[in-house]
Amino acid sequence: MPVHRRRITSRRDGKPYKFTVWHCRLAAQKVEADFDCHSKYVWEEVIEAAYNEMLLKMTEEIDLIRAEGEAAIEDVSLTYDEKERLKELEEIIDRINDRISEMAMRESATNDPIYDATLRNMIYESQIYQQEHEALVKSQDEEIYMRQNLEALITYLENQSSFETFDATEFKKLVERGILHKDYEIEFIFKCGVKRMAYGWRRGKNE
Repeated sequence: MPVHRRRITSRRDGKPYKFTVWHCRLAAQKVEADFDCHSKYVWEEVIEAAYNEMLLKMTEEIDLIRAEGEAAIEDVSLTYDEKERLKELEEIIDRINDRISEMAMRESATNDPIYDATLRNMIYESQIYQQEHEALVKSQDEEIYMRQNLEALITYLENQSSFETFDATEFKKLVERGILHKDYEIEFIFKCGVKRMAYGWRRGKNE
């Protein structure tokens, strides 16, 4: 179930104060479902601290991270046959579009039904091949995207000297999403496909 960011007001020593948490949308009664969720909210500062601790550990396992990233990239990469099919589709689409252009230039002025049917069929055929082509290109682009983000993650881990302060900018660059599990487990899914589990607690350490 998705989570959302909340601002909560509480009291400390009789004085009100606000803090930020992340909470399951169902548990917070923001959505309706056929089941209940009783998960507790987690302080935002806890998530940030758990993330930083996780990054520190990751600096000691660069080779493992690279291997996991490459495995994730392999899952979305085009096979040899798919790459050959992509080239073939580009040639087929070009040929069909050339024929469509030629027919359009010598368009019949007599509303010839055979001409119209042939042109419609070629346009439809081009669209079908184009859909297949776009699906393969999307996978190819995903591979490039994930590989770029794998290198970005490794470079960041290799060059960062301290993880004491949460870097929101780098977090947005590197992390695809986070998932809150039971018992305050936090799963971070990086844009390169690498996944890591961190362990938090409900409240801030000083609370």
